Amino acid sequence: MKINPNSEGMLVNKKELAAMFGISERTFTDYQRDPQFPFVKDGTRGEGNQYDTAQVFRYLLMLKESKASTDQSELAKAKTQESKANAALKTLQYHEKIGTLVLKDEAHKLLSNWASYANRQYRQSFDRFTEEISSQCNVEVPPTLREKHATAAAERVRDYALKLDADSERSGGAVQPAEEADD
Repeated sequence: MKINPNSEGMLVNKKELAAMFGISERTFTDYQRDPQFPFVKDGTRGEGNQYDTAQVFRYLLMLKESKASTDQSELAKAKTQESKANAALKTLQYHEKIGTLVLKDEAHKLLSNWASYANRQYRQSFDRFTEEISSQCNVEVPPTLREKHATAAAERVRDYALKLDADSERSGGAVQPAEEADD
């Protein structure tokens, strides 16, 4: 090994560099793909590269600092996610304690029952309405017209129930604020 008087370190080959830093030659070969990796002399055919130990040390420190910064950023993200999860858990525990928490399967059953009941009521209302028009106004409402509008109303209720179910699946079952159904 030669000491370069213009450098702060020693000039060494890859094998010596690996021994000094306790890192494999293969790892240093991987590091060399980084354009910031320092080497003093690019070896020609049959001759190895030469490295300044001080510059390589600085490079390795830069890698460690970069990794530490990334690790701190990841730690901050993890802490934020943990805080959100804890807040969500406390909200669930609060709603469970006061009795306003509804299990997903129970809610699905209730909504399904409600949609079935609403559809029956729509159809019966259309039947009563057409009978009343017929008797009071002497106008015969064709059954196909009644069925067309009753079916459209029932389909809107069904589609909205399916939308609520799909929204619930995407949100992992979390309850979202109610929104008005499109007519």
